[in-house]
Amino acid sequence: MTSASFAGEWGPKAAQSVEALLEQISRIRTDGYAVQDEELARGLRSIAWPIRQANGHVAWAVDIALPAAEFTMAQMPARFREPLLCACTEISRRLAR
Repeated sequence: MTSASFAGEWGPKAAQSVEALLEQISRIRTDGYAVQDEELARGLRSIAWPIRQANGHVAWAVDIALPAAEFTMAQMPARFREPLLCACTEISRRLAR
């Protein structure tokens, strides 16, 4: 990954460097889920939870995209954490069979 990886049209709050992206990845690993605030497109927020393989590695994720005008960053985990966690845990369990 180089600085050229960050060129192009992205949302107004998109990571602008490898260092900034690595900070986000570290936070995601600590929190156990990901949120984005207008990084992909203006007015779009999302929250994603991992789906794990039987060996525990993250293979996929379930993401809910939301209009930024209707949900604050604090509201997203409060509102969607439990349903996403339950859904992703069940999907992971079924895939591990």
